[in-house]
Amino acid sequence: MMGTLYQHKDIHKVTWRSHDNKMCNQIDHILVDRRQCRNVCDDRSVTAAETQSDHFLVRAKIRLKIKSRYKTKKREIKRWDIGKINTKDIKENFFKEVTVNIQNTQRDETEVINKIWNKIKKVINEAAGKITGKEETPLRNSWFEEGCQIILLDKTTIYNKMINRNTRQNKQEYKDKRKEEHKIF
Repeated sequence: MMGTLYQHKDIHKVTWRSHDNKMCNQIDHILVDRRQCRNVCDDRSVTAAETQSDHFLVRAKIRLKIKSRYKTKKREIKRWDIGKINTKDIKENFFKEVTVNIQNTQRDETEVINKIWNKIKKVINEAAGKITGKEETPLRNSWFEEGCQIILLDKTTIYNKMINRNTRQNKQEYKDKRKEEHKIF
């Protein structure tokens, strides 16, 4: 219960005043979980707020610690290489594979539609995996070649040199190398 923990003038401790303005009490408090008590920086009553009541507003300053959400790794979805399907031979092979596998699956008449659909889906996915294969993901930074790597290493060595011995010449050399790096990148 947060109330008179912090030093304030008496007027800022009072939360209720009688209608005749003679009696004052502290009857309103702020409830805080025990674990969060040390996060409360200040609390006081605010007499300037017009609330049309004999009670004053009670204000608290609370320090919040917001935790970042734990990021889970996203599962990378591999896509089928659709570019291969345009050829006639692959189309025919795919259709043959699917029809043969669907005919080989056993079906009962009492089977639920969802189970039948899952079997058909599995057959199609397996056939597509055999015949077309998965699409290759392109390199993320295809522009980063040997020349870029050499310039980057040169810039880092000059930077380390500048950090160890901070002179005008080393600073200027580092600036020039950075400009060169930006142009190449």
